[in-house]
Amino acid sequence: MKILCVYYSRTGNTEKLMEEIAGELGCEKVRLSDGVDRSGLLGWLRSGMQAMARHVPQVDKPETELPLGEYDLVIIGTPVWAGRCSAPVRSFLTQFGEELKRVAYVITRAGDSHYDEVFDQMDLYVKRPHVQALKAVADRYEAVVSQLEDPAVYADSARLAKLTREQKELTPLVEAYSAYRQAGADMEAAREMMGDSELRELAQEEYHAAKERRERLEQELKLLLLPKDPNDGKNVVMEIRGGVGGEEAMLFAGDLLRMYTMYVESRGWRMEIVSVSETELGGVKEASLLIEGEGAWSRLKYESGTHRVQRVPVTESNGRIQTSAATVAVLPEAEEVDFTIDPKDLQIDTFRSSGAGGQHVNKTESAIRITHLPTGVVVECQDERSQYKNKDRAMKILRSKLLEAEREKQDAAIAAQRRSQVGSGDRSERIRTYNFPQGRVTDHRLAGDVKNFNIDAVMSGGLDPIIDALTTADQAAPLAEQGEA
Repeated sequence: MKILCVYYSRTGNTEKLMEEIAGELGCEKVRLSDGVDRSGLLGWLRSGMQAMARHVPQVDKPETELPLGEYDLVIIGTPVWAGRCSAPVRSFLTQFGEELKRVAYVITRAGDSHYDEVFDQMDLYVKRPHVQALKAVADRYEAVVSQLEDPAVYADSARLAKLTREQKELTPLVEAYSAYRQAGADMEAAREMMGDSELRELAQEEYHAAKERRERLEQELKLLLLPKDPNDGKNVVMEIRGGVGGEEAMLFAGDLLRMYTMYVESRGWRMEIVSVSETELGGVKEASLLIEGEGAWSRLKYESGTHRVQRVPVTESNGRIQTSAATVAVLPEAEEVDFTIDPKDLQIDTFRSSGAGGQHVNKTESAIRITHLPTGVVVECQDERSQYKNKDRAMKILRSKLLEAEREKQDAAIAAQRRSQVGSGDRSERIRTYNFPQGRVTDHRLAGDVKNFNIDAVMSGGLDPIIDALTTADQAAPLAEQGEA
C-alpha cells in the first residue's frame, strides 16, 4: 500500500507528529510551503486572519516519488488556525484534492478548537470521484435543456423523444447534485456564524443539519451514479410454469400468477395475459404475460428462478406437508432490431439480365448482385430494366434477410437466458421458499433476519419489501468498490 504524508507546520508541532506517523508507516512525507513568512507574533496574526478570510495562497505541488493519484492513501496534517485548517493545507486541497484517491486527516490544536468541524471543513475541499463525475452530468443536462429550447427540435419527433428521455434520466442526478453543493455551502455559512457568541448555538444546529443532509445526499448520488442495467426502462415478458410436484406445482403456479397480478396492479402497471394453460383444478401449467410500465424490468428481474412451496396441498387427504416448485422467467421485451448497413461491408456487382424482356434486358448490365461481406448473404435482382430500381429492391431484400438473422440471434439469446433463469425446475434450485405452515417467505439470496417476510402480505402482491432488500444487496458490492476507490 502506497501512503504519502503531506502537512504544513508553522511552529514545528505538526511536523513532529507527522514525522512520527511517517516513520511508523515507513512512508514518504512532504512539507507544504507557500512562501509566506509566518514566524513570530506577526506571523501568527497573519495566519489567523488568512484562515478566517478563507485565503487561498499558492502552494507548490509536492515533489513525490509517484503522482498524487497513484497513492492509495494521502494523510494530510494541519494545525488549527482560528478554528479552521491552515491556509496552505486549504490551498493544497483546493488545488490538488481532486487527484487524491483516499485521504485521512491529522490536526494539531490548542485550546477548545472544535476538531470535528475542522475535519468536515477539510473534507469539503476533497472532490470525490463520484462528485467529480456529476460536473459532466450537469454540463450535459444544460446542453440537453438548451437543445429542447430550440423550436427546430420539435420538427424531429425522434430527436425530441430522445432528448426528452435523456432530460428525464438526468434530472434526478442534477437535482441531487445541486442539493449536495448547497448543503456544503450551508455548512460553510453556518461555520462562519459560529464566531458570533450570540448565534453560535443556532449556527451549530444549522451546521449539523446541513452536514447530515450532505451525507445523505452523497449516498443518494452514489446510488444514482451506479451503472444502469441496459434493460432498465423496458417492458417485461414473464413466463410462469409448474415444476416438480404434479398438480400441486400447477396450483402454486396459479397462486404466483395471482400474486404478480396484484403486484402489477399495486404499481399501476399494465398486464396482458398473452397465453395461459390451466388445469381442471384451477392450476396453471404455463402462462405468458406482457407487463408494461415504468420500472417493470428493474423491479421484476429479481423474480427469475425456481420458487419452492411447502404446504399441505388440497389434493392431499392425509394432511402431509408437500414440497413443490414452479419456475418464473423474466425477460426484457424484445425491441425491433435496428441496425445500419455499412456501405463498406457491401460488394455490389452488375451483370446482364437473363430471360424474357427483350433486347434491352439482355444487352445492358441492369441486374444487381449485392454481397454482405460480414455475413456472406447474397441478394440478386434483375426484375427491373433500371439498374437503380434493381439496386433499391436488392437493398430492401438484403435488409430483410439481415433483419431476420438478427431476430433469430436475439431469439436464441433470449432462449438461452430463459434456460439459465429457470434451470430444471427442481425443488433444490430455489431462489425463494413459501412456507405456509410457518407463515413466512424466505428469499435465499438474502441473509440474516432481512431474508424472511410475511407470507400473507407477499401472496397479496406485497413484493416491494423483498425487491427493495434484493436491490439494496445488489447495490452493496459496487458501493463498496466506490468506497475503496
